[in-house]
Amino acid sequence: MSVRNRVVPLFKKSDKTKVENYRPVSILAVFSKIFELVVYDQVESYLKEHTLLYNFQSGFRTGFSTDTCLIHLSDFIRFQMDSGNIVGMILLDLQKAFDTVDHVILILKFEAIGLRPLVLWFKSYLCDRQQLVDVSSTHSSFS
Repeated sequence: MSVRNRVVPLFKKSDKTKVENYRPVSILAVFSKIFELVVYDQVESYLKEHTLLYNFQSGFRTGFSTDTCLIHLSDFIRFQMDSGNIVGMILLDLQKAFDTVDHVILILKFEAIGLRPLVLWFKSYLCDRQQLVDVSSTHSSFS
């Protein structure tokens, strides 16, 4: 059985007539959101306990932000320059990064790092989902 959810477009910036200026937000049941938080806490604890995260991973981590990431990067660059080293950098901005993730590879990685008990739950979030779009109470059909 597939999971069904409602998606509401949330305006981000610029021209309201361009669809790319909206972010899709899934409206989920309260129980689902609470369960997500419990799973998030458990997975984060597991990743920390087994040192599976890069020390300066900043996205979606308590106590980290783009500011802490930039402070670390600035400190690193200054230290290297003070040590007489040449520093180069390549920056990438991946738009819609989540959409570029191969779900099969992601599930395999979850299994490889020991998250096998949660693999079925993650699969239910990544596969066989149906959604409808709600714009000002006008709904699309489920697809």
